Amino acid sequence: SSIHTRIIDLGALPPIVALSQDPAMASDAEFIMALAFAIYNISCGDTAKQVMEAGVLKCLIAFSAQPSVAVRERVAAALCNLALSGYSSNGKSIAEIMISENILECITDMMDSQEEIESFPEVTQQCVTALAIFAHDRASHLAMTEHGCVEVLV
Repeated sequence: SSIHTRIIDLGALPPIVALSQDPAMASDAEFIMALAFAIYNISCGDTAKQVMEAGVLKCLIAFSAQPSVAVRERVAAALCNLALSGYSSNGKSIAEIMISENILECITDMMDSQEEIESFPEVTQQCVTALAIFAHDRASHLAMTEHGCVEVLV
């Protein structure tokens, strides 16, 4: 955990976020993979506040549409890490914040067909875990229902 904080303290998040949103890099699969893994690794520590404030959710949403199973799995795992963090801001829980940033759509889009669910069990497992974490927050129940999360799980 201290290494994650040290990486953030050295200023790693702003360049990661900027590079993640650079259209010139959007088609570089290896580069996207490296960034997705970096974001996931940083999210493993006690870093939710810094990660959230840096705008990493936008990066994760963009990466969730990548065809790479490894990238999508890291996205879903990072979302799980953040959802478990207990972070809150301005009276909103992490689940409420993530929902307001369209994370439910991101998760359900990664599981939007039976073929995808069966073809990518690693991604599906992480997505289901993230949805289970959100389900523990009563404030997320209505949004989960409205965004088709129950149907995706069934």
